Amino acid sequence: MNKTEILSPAGGIEEFYAAINCGADAVYTGLKSYSARKNAKNLDIGELREIVSYAHLIGRKVYITLNTMLFNEEIENLISILPEIFSCNPDGIIVQDIGLFSVLKNYSKGVELHASTQMTADNFYAVKNLKDFGFDRVVVAREISIDEISHIKEELKVDIEAFVHGALCVCYSGECYFSSTIGERSANRGDCAQPCRKRYNLILDDKPIGKNGFYLSMKDLNTSSNIEDIAKYVDSLKIEGRMKNKEYVATVTNFYYKKLHGEMTTVSQEKELADAFSRGFTKGFILDEDKQSMINSVSPKHIGSIIGKVIDSKNNKSYIKLDSPLYKDDGITFIDKNGKSDGEKITRFLQDGTILEINKALLIGENVYRNYSSKIYDKNKNISEMRKLPIDMFVYSKIGEPLKLKIAYQNRSVEVASDFIVEKSNSCPDSRGILKKQLDRIGDTFFYLDKFEFFGDRDIFVPKSILNEMRREGVSKILEENQAEFKFIDIKKTFKKNKKREPKISLLVDYAVSECVLKDVFEIRLDFDNPNLEKLFNLYRDKDFEPCLVTPSILTKKEVLEIKDLIKQLSVKKVIVNNFALMDLDCDIVVGSSLNVANTYAVDFYKSKGIKEFIPSREMTTTEIDSAFSDTILRLPYYMNTVSMITKTIGKDVIDEINRGKNVKIEDAKNERFPVKYIRGKYYIYNSKPMFMARTIDRIDADIIEITYDENYNQIIDFLKGSIENVDFSYTTGHYNRGVAR
Repeated sequence: MNKTEILSPAGGIEEFYAAINCGADAVYTGLKSYSARKNAKNLDIGELREIVSYAHLIGRKVYITLNTMLFNEEIENLISILPEIFSCNPDGIIVQDIGLFSVLKNYSKGVELHASTQMTADNFYAVKNLKDFGFDRVVVAREISIDEISHIKEELKVDIEAFVHGALCVCYSGECYFSSTIGERSANRGDCAQPCRKRYNLILDDKPIGKNGFYLSMKDLNTSSNIEDIAKYVDSLKIEGRMKNKEYVATVTNFYYKKLHGEMTTVSQEKELADAFSRGFTKGFILDEDKQSMINSVSPKHIGSIIGKVIDSKNNKSYIKLDSPLYKDDGITFIDKNGKSDGEKITRFLQDGTILEINKALLIGENVYRNYSSKIYDKNKNISEMRKLPIDMFVYSKIGEPLKLKIAYQNRSVEVASDFIVEKSNSCPDSRGILKKQLDRIGDTFFYLDKFEFFGDRDIFVPKSILNEMRREGVSKILEENQAEFKFIDIKKTFKKNKKREPKISLLVDYAVSECVLKDVFEIRLDFDNPNLEKLFNLYRDKDFEPCLVTPSILTKKEVLEIKDLIKQLSVKKVIVNNFALMDLDCDIVVGSSLNVANTYAVDFYKSKGIKEFIPSREMTTTEIDSAFSDTILRLPYYMNTVSMITKTIGKDVIDEINRGKNVKIEDAKNERFPVKYIRGKYYIYNSKPMFMARTIDRIDADIIEITYDENYNQIIDFLKGSIENVDFSYTTGHYNRGVAR
């Protein structure tokens, strides 16, 4: 038996039972709040208790997702319901917020803590440091290959969870700000508006060229053909889909169960996998598929499996030759001659080989897909029914003594004795049938009565109320299990506003700037990606500055080693860290905004490690910042070009133009243009406008404000000092005023 677990999504009760009935070893699910899938059904505490109890009865596991970034008020509210959550006895909790992790680590024993993929564990050293923090399992970034995973597993001996099937975020998880940038819905808080599934126009050198597409829309991951190889190094094979229905959960779970356990699968079952949900399949980064083939630029929607081709089209009629049968009520989809997605509903059974005529003008040679399978829905109609579990009952009866009841389930057994003393019946010489009927009233439980045996006196009388009480007590004891240890301690903090601070200017530069610029500057920052980094370090040191090194949020193992060598070579004193891989540096660390610190618990976690300086999460208001970052050295971005998304791939049209050296932007339906740059193997998508705090220095509560030097610098300084009231460039104030949706 393979020890690797199949981990299935359970957006609700129906999806839980569908997963369990189809072979899942574990499920992950969320509560009504604090989950990275805010719009899934999610569970209340009563439903959570039900599914954990049932799962444990059959040897399965349940993990709770508390994997969002939390503000002070939210983490306090969550702490208040932790006793209820832990009383449900979950097997593990998936966490993004390092503040919540620090609470849970001190709060419980026996419940595993898993580092969410939202923590961007995208390299060996990030996984290592998360393990050293105390995480029991790390959900690695989707961008990591199986070769990297195998090395991590062999060297670190850490529990690894990896996505093997389902929807893919084009951006590195935990680093996507596109949704909250264009609106208020935060991807880091489970409320993504999915701008990656929108159509964009291609802009070259600030001019539209008549091309457009879904340049950010990833195909869906499908590693089923290589799942046995992946299972050698991955402890938990994770299926995406807490927003998906029970039919999807059942179909995908069952298929991977068969694959993992060496059972034969058919072409028809492979098509069902696509019919359940697919935007087209890719083997993903985990199996090193060509990155240009991972984007479906034509459609962001579910298309399903290929069922035929257009063989002719004339007079607004098209003819499709089927290579798979279609069933009544199936839905088919295709792209019309204008490049638009369209579809038809099938009204009768059609055998493969049939020529299907439709009243649409389609392109000859185009594939046609089934995007609704009535067969899958019929097949899984009852898949979410709870399968009752067999229990045995043994009754021991002796007139003049308490009645005894023994209930057995698998290797568990309990005994219950009545306070009532058994009496002789004057009217019933054999009471076995009466007792069995009353004790068998367990229809509202997980069980059914399999075996019933009776020992002792038969001509007895016991009130039905006593039998009911004994039955309820016995079943309740069967459900009892050892609770995880947890201690409820008063860990709530007193949040206090920062004392008034006088901000100093930290300037990010790409080259040597004039002395007149430097007169207002307290600190120089230099980006790791700057090609003249070493030269600039020495230049600014000669001008009596000790530059602060800014490091990327996405790093390979090789880049981590390069940064560490550079720090040693240049004797760098201070580093802004945006990736967990660099949390063990032997120099002063500034916690960067990409680590999404948003509450006092997270601040105190890092302070316990000797870190004093912080850049808050980009998705906080100034009011939220004030309450979370007291007694710290606080740095606030004042003016900068913000990155909305970092991806490892993008639409082919975009890649081709970047490779030609073009200045590339993508334009949305509101005519906002987002620059795209290729840096160290990643595509950086910037916001259409710079972020400008637009406050004078007397209205800013921070120790340091960060400014990026560019052509607007003089205006920014004049505005900061109150010399001018307006600037002549377009900007956004980010989330300082509006925040993100709650």
